[in-house]
Amino acid sequence: MLLGKNRLEAFSDGVFAILITLLILEIEIPELSKADSRSMLEGLVVLLPKFSAFVLSYLVLAIYWLSHHDLFARIKYVNGKILWLNLLLLLPMCVIPFTTSLAGDYPSSSISVFIYAIHITIIGIGYTLFERYLDTLASKKSLDGSVSLASHNLRNDLAVALNVAACVVAFLWPPASFALLFCSRLVLLISYWRVSSEKG
Repeated sequence: MLLGKNRLEAFSDGVFAILITLLILEIEIPELSKADSRSMLEGLVVLLPKFSAFVLSYLVLAIYWLSHHDLFARIKYVNGKILWLNLLLLLPMCVIPFTTSLAGDYPSSSISVFIYAIHITIIGIGYTLFERYLDTLASKKSLDGSVSLASHNLRNDLAVALNVAACVVAFLWPPASFALLFCSRLVLLISYWRVSSEKG
């Protein structure tokens, strides 16, 4: 049975909005021993790993929200299978405030950074599979074929590969793992901009 996609999109948008809000709530104002400029600066420096993890997770959610929006713009209706797959897609995303806080609180811990990296990797693989499934449905209905899905999928695969590399590097040098995760976001941003420009 085919259903309208509006409720699915509204629900997904709400989940993304709540998760982005929860990310910043994990960063608390530093407790200072003295209320002077030096103590304030030191307190803010301590929060840099938290802000770095926040920015990275914000990019993760923002890029997938943009892609999710464009993905459903290519189809008019959804079925029960798509509804369940979308719920499964959102499931690991709901954990991102926790793993972000974990990596931000313990940025030099290989275990915490690995958990964060593997979590982002799972999200990336899940989204890539979901996107390809919907692209297959869209192509069967002869929707817009002007977008170069082959090169788009290649860039998605590269982003996933960088995420996997970040998982391995986390045990060697955690800061390098963060750098690889940022690079994977850059690859996805380029992919999104290229696809958007090809559309319009």
